[in-house]
Amino acid sequence: MSLCFNPACRHSNPDRLSSCQQCGEPLLLGDRYRALQEIGSGGFGRTYLGVDDAEPDRPPCAIKQFLPASANDKAIASRLFRKEAERLRSLSHPQIPKFLAYFEIENQQYIVQEFIPGQNLAEELAESGVFSETKIRDLLRQMFPILQYLHDRHLIHRDIKPENLIRRRGDRRLFLVDFGAAKLATGTALAKTGTRIGTAEFVAPEQLRGKAVFASDLYSLGVTCIHLLTNTSPFDLVDGDNHWVWRDWLGDNAVSPQLAAVLDRLISPAVSSRHPSARAALQSLDKPIPKSKQNWWKYGGAAVAALAIVAIIKITQNRETVNPNQPIIRETNLDAIEALSTYIKIQNDHYLETGQFLENPSQMIPIASHYFTVQPGDNGIQLVAIPRQPDTYGYAAVLWGGKISDSDRDRQQNWKPQDPTDFGTFSLPSFRPTPSEYATRVTYCESLESTTEPPPLSEIGRSLPLSTHELPCPEGYAFSLGIIDAMGKLSAKTQPSSIPNP
Repeated sequence: MSLCFNPACRHSNPDRLSSCQQCGEPLLLGDRYRALQEIGSGGFGRTYLGVDDAEPDRPPCAIKQFLPASANDKAIASRLFRKEAERLRSLSHPQIPKFLAYFEIENQQYIVQEFIPGQNLAEELAESGVFSETKIRDLLRQMFPILQYLHDRHLIHRDIKPENLIRRRGDRRLFLVDFGAAKLATGTALAKTGTRIGTAEFVAPEQLRGKAVFASDLYSLGVTCIHLLTNTSPFDLVDGDNHWVWRDWLGDNAVSPQLAAVLDRLISPAVSSRHPSARAALQSLDKPIPKSKQNWWKYGGAAVAALAIVAIIKITQNRETVNPNQPIIRETNLDAIEALSTYIKIQNDHYLETGQFLENPSQMIPIASHYFTVQPGDNGIQLVAIPRQPDTYGYAAVLWGGKISDSDRDRQQNWKPQDPTDFGTFSLPSFRPTPSEYATRVTYCESLESTTEPPPLSEIGRSLPLSTHELPCPEGYAFSLGIIDAMGKLSAKTQPSSIPNP
């Protein structure tokens, strides 16, 4: 059968036809590539298993159709899709699917690649269970050379995760796919803040801030490995102080100190503590560590993370001493605040009902000045109104969700602001007919400068946040009294300030 590429049709036609029986659209891309069945879909579009009709044996191919789920970011997504085609065209590696063709037809974009028959590693994990040390070593030995090939060509993949690693059926060779997030790194680009792209669970801290480097791919590969070793979300492999505790989740799946040392270095929060290159990481994979250091690596992985975090905190404190982030009082965009407050209420109601925030709300309607996005975190979410124009400010609501313990209640009773700028967090109202065992808190934030970029994800701790230090605004944003004032104005719009006499 031949599937119609027309998004409004998608009719299944008898094989060998050249145009759709239902809508009349051509069934062949470039008069040669035919779609047989849909094999995947995502935020940017659909992927089809296809064949090349121009070849006698009709070899299989993968056809990616650009079809964004949201019109908000269509221009950006279209540019990324086109960039992916450019990147793939320039690559020639036996473990990266071959680029075959790129088409732009009536405002639709398509990429045609070699089809790799097999499972991705997320599917393999679900079917076969946790990976052994032997499988992880094989994964690293195959992946490090691929990453070195990319990095030698100044490319950062930026989305290394199990779903993007396919094991080919037959020879068990791993292939790296999905270069939609790949970015060209130049001497100046590495120092600039860029678009933050990637999958949150596997993304390096610097990449969350929009500053991906080659070592960011190594970090994501390391996190992929500890996820495959534990079959546990990476968000659960850190403790309340943001220290890696992945060994605690291994169970009976033993890992040698030597491999653990390599993984600890890959997932270090500090870029300078990671391997200097994929090539160096590969060399360290088979290099035994001295016995005197084995206990340090066994118990000291969390210490590396802790030292890095302490350093970050000290840098932040020093910066704030010089240039404190005072609460913002400025005229705010009422339309953006009104829409943001609506999405906050939806998220609050859903969390109190289910104990989970909505990571992909079905409707986040853009307005003329802003579009909206959800950034999931460990213990909450970040709702962001992102400006469309460079002379406009961004707004963010950082929401925590959880259950309040007795110790939380004691802390709440004794809480005092740490400084005059600490207004604490806000408890969102609940209009549920029955009490909820869950609770939420929110901090309202506004960008310090005009922007058109999404902010990095702020840290959302596990325990009940009481101060703006415990539920901070994202970097580049500060607590905003302007938002509070705007919400008061919006409330006055819908409710009379006084009750009229009968």
